Amino acid sequence: MGLPHSEFGGGIQFKFHQCSNLRRKNGGVPNAAVYACYATRDGKKAKSLATAYQKAKDPQWFENTERLKGVTLDTKLTFVVLDSTAPFLRPVKLALSKAYTVSDMLRLRDEAAAQTGDGTAPTFAVPLTLRGDSSNEASLVLALFDYMSDKERREFHAQVESDWKAKQRKDRETELLNLDRELRMLSADIPGSTSSKTFIDIASGLLASITPLFDADFKEDSRLVTDLLSSYRSALSQIRFVTADLSADLSVQLYGKVCLEISSSVRFLERCLRKPALMNELQVVKELRSAKARFDEYPQTTGSPIGSRNLVFQERATLRKIINDSQPTLRNDLQPSLDTEPTRLPLSLSTRHSLATVQNVSSWALLTSFAELKRLLWLTGPAGCGKTQLITSLIDAFGRVGVPTAYFTFNNHSADSNDEPPSLACMTRTIAFQLAAYVDGLAVPVSSAVKNAGELERRSFGEVFEKLVVAPLQVIPNTKKKVDGSNDGEEVHSVFRQPEPVVVILDDIDQCTPAQLEELLPVLEEALPKLPKQARIMLCSRELASVRANLATNTHASIVEYTSASDDDMIEKLNGASTGQSSAGSSSGINSAMWTSTTVGLPSGRRTPQTPSRSSSIRWSSDHQSGSSGNGSGGTSSRRNSVTDGKGKGPASRPGSLGNIAEMKGILAVRR
Repeated sequence: MGLPHSEFGGGIQFKFHQCSNLRRKNGGVPNAAVYACYATRDGKKAKSLATAYQKAKDPQWFENTERLKGVTLDTKLTFVVLDSTAPFLRPVKLALSKAYTVSDMLRLRDEAAAQTGDGTAPTFAVPLTLRGDSSNEASLVLALFDYMSDKERREFHAQVESDWKAKQRKDRETELLNLDRELRMLSADIPGSTSSKTFIDIASGLLASITPLFDADFKEDSRLVTDLLSSYRSALSQIRFVTADLSADLSVQLYGKVCLEISSSVRFLERCLRKPALMNELQVVKELRSAKARFDEYPQTTGSPIGSRNLVFQERATLRKIINDSQPTLRNDLQPSLDTEPTRLPLSLSTRHSLATVQNVSSWALLTSFAELKRLLWLTGPAGCGKTQLITSLIDAFGRVGVPTAYFTFNNHSADSNDEPPSLACMTRTIAFQLAAYVDGLAVPVSSAVKNAGELERRSFGEVFEKLVVAPLQVIPNTKKKVDGSNDGEEVHSVFRQPEPVVVILDDIDQCTPAQLEELLPVLEEALPKLPKQARIMLCSRELASVRANLATNTHASIVEYTSASDDDMIEKLNGASTGQSSAGSSSGINSAMWTSTTVGLPSGRRTPQTPSRSSSIRWSSDHQSGSSGNGSGGTSSRRNSVTDGKGKGPASRPGSLGNIAEMKGILAVRR
C-alpha cells in the first residue's frame, strides 16, 4: 500500500526538534546538523536538506524539512547527524539511526499521540548510534506530518489496526497456551483424591471453553485481557515460591484456592467477551484491572484457604435448617426428603475424572453461553465409574464460586429389596425445598407457590413441577455486585447484576421405573422453554436407551459420556498417541468442549430478608458411605440393577462407544 501522488502531492514532512547526548570521539562538543535520506518510488536516492549547524551536545533546531515526495508506506528512511569539524571543511557523519519505513514512523507518531493526547503533530524520539561508539544513548526528537488523501489515511489506519489486532491475538494465544500448559502439569501432579484437583480442572476447562471468544473483534484497553491471563499464570508461579517451606497439603489447598478464583474471574471475562463493546466500559475496565492486581499480589496470606471437606454439606444442612425454622409451614406442606446428598465411595478411593468430562460439565453449568444453547445435560457412564463422585466434587466447586445446586437421587433403596424408587412428586417437593433454602430470594416465591397450589396430592406431576419449580425460578432477582472503585451512589452496570446460575441435579434416574421415565422426560422437555436462561438441569445415570432416544432429538439437551483419566490414557495408547498430546481438532492445543446434539435449564436467585445470606465458600464433605466396588467390572452394586429402562440389563454396546472400563482394560491387555 503506497502514498500515491495527487495534485496536492502525496508525501511527508519532518520537523527536527533536537538531538541529545551527541559527542565526538575525543569527547568534544560537535557542531551538528541533521537530515533524512531515503529512496523515491522510482528507486532514486534522495535526501532532505540539512538543518542549520548548532554547536552543542544537545543541539536544537525546530526546523521543517521540505516535503518528501515519491515515498510509499514501505519507503525506508535513515536519519543522519553531521558534524562540521571546522569551517569550509566537508562535514562528517557523526551518528545514524536504523532504517525506518514510513509506516513505522506513522506508528511511532500515533503511539506518541495516544500517550500525550496531542492530536496535531506530537514529537517522538528515535535512537541514534554514534559512529565509532557502541553506545545507543544518543537520540533524535522529531515530529512527522503526512500529506495523505482521506482514502490513503483510512487504508493506513485500517492496516495499523489489523496489525495491532494480529499482535494482540498472537500475544493472547501465547498466554493461553502457557497457562493451559501450567494447569495441565499442575493437574497431573495433584492427587486425584483432593478437591483441589477438580478445582484445577474446572479452571482449565473454563479457559479452554472461552478460547473461541478471544477471536472476537474487540479492542480492549491496551493489553488488559492479555495481561489478566498473564496474571493468572503469575499467581500460580508465586505459590511455588511461597510454599517452599509449607506442607504439601497446604500447598495443594493454595493451588485449589487460586484456581477457584481464576474460575470466577474467567466467568466474568466470558460475559464481557460475549459483548465486545463491554470491554470499553469504565466499570468493566476497572474490574478487570482490579482482578489483575489481585492475582499479581497472590497469595497475600497463607493459612488454610480451602478448609475442612465436611463444611460443604454441613452448610447445606444448616441452610435447610434455617429455612425450616424460619418457615415451618413450608416444611410441613412440602414434606421433602432431607437425606438426599450424594454419598458413594470414600474420597480416598476416588477415580481421576478426565479433564474432558470435568470441562464439559463445568462449562455447561458455569458459563452463560453454554447453557443458553443447552439447558439440560445428561451425564451417562458405566456403573461405578465415578459419576456421583464427580457430582459431589462439582457441588463443592459450584458452591465455592457462588452457584447453588439442588440435588436429588432416586437411589435411596438397597439392591436386595423390592422397594419402589422415590416418587416424582417427592423429587419435586424436595427440589423446591432446596431451592428455597439454597438460592437467595426464592424462599418467598416457593412459599407462595405452595400456598397457591392447593392440595398437591390431587395434582399431576407436571402441574406440581410447573408450580413448585418452574414458576419460582422465573422470578429470581438480579444480583447486586459491588464494583471495586465505584461510588455508593453510582449505578452498577448490568453485567454485574446478572443472576448466578442455579443447577438442579437429578441423579440415578436409571433407578426410576419405566413408567416414571415416561412421565419425567416429557415434563422436563415441556419445562425447558419456560425456564430462565440461568437455569440448568442435569440428569445422571447409566446408559438408558429411552433417555438417549428422547434427548437425541431435543435441541435443548446435551449428552456427555463420562470418562475417567484412565479411560483417556487407554484411548491414547490404543490410538498410538503419546501421553500429553493435544486432542485432534484443537488447533490451539487447548481442548474445547465437545457437545453431542442436546439441553435443559434452571435459574438463580437471592436471599430474602428473613433468611441469612448464603456463604460464597462452601466446602467438601468426606462423610461418604462405602458402597459399590467402583471398578465397573460387574461386581455387586449398591444400586438396583435396572440399567436399561428398569429391565435389569447392562448398557448396550454402540459403535464408537467407550464401553465400560473393564472391557477397555481387556482390549488393552490383548494389544500388549
